[in-house]
Amino acid sequence: MAAQIWNLLKQGGPLMIPIGVCSVVAIAIIIQKIVELHRGRVIPEEVVHWVERGDVSGGGLPSGRKFRSPAAVLVGQVIANRSRSFAVNHQLLQSAGQQVTLSLQRGLRGLEIITTISPLLGLAGTIQGLIVLFGSIDSVAATDSSDLARGIGIALFTTFAGLLVSIPSVIGWHVFHRRAEILSSDLESLCDTALKRIYEGDGEGRGEKGHVRGS
Repeated sequence: MAAQIWNLLKQGGPLMIPIGVCSVVAIAIIIQKIVELHRGRVIPEEVVHWVERGDVSGGGLPSGRKFRSPAAVLVGQVIANRSRSFAVNHQLLQSAGQQVTLSLQRGLRGLEIITTISPLLGLAGTIQGLIVLFGSIDSVAATDSSDLARGIGIALFTTFAGLLVSIPSVIGWHVFHRRAEILSSDLESLCDTALKRIYEGDGEGRGEKGHVRGS
């Protein structure tokens, strides 16, 4: 079975190499985003409970791995600037939030590129294979139809391979992009809570929101 697959890959032509590279990169990005966009890694429950209890107004962040998460970084930004006015703290939070949002979306551009070029590489490989196949035929009538069909099947294999890489990449891009949006929205709500805990009673900045999404 492995020998047959290897033989098909070799017969697929040189464009199977970039398609194979795209598949490896896509798998690496998908695994990376599964880990990076896990909710417990971005917004640990310990940080949420700590903010909701109102501990944010009493001092700095506790130590521990959970308090080095993206959510803790933003909450720490709010705490570090609590001596400033609400407007300044809000503006600094927006800047920090944009960086966190970009980090959540890191790698998705590469996945998007792979979804575009993989089927195109497959199509180019098929066309190249058909050109070689029909260019080697002196007379269609003198050619065994089974050999012709086999040659066309091998040429179409690159298109099939390109689609096999592209389809999971498209699904992964949409899933992870949506996941990053949801996490950004939840980070925004958490930072709103932190700001309210710090500035409640001051009458400053009421009704404003501490947006963390990128523009």
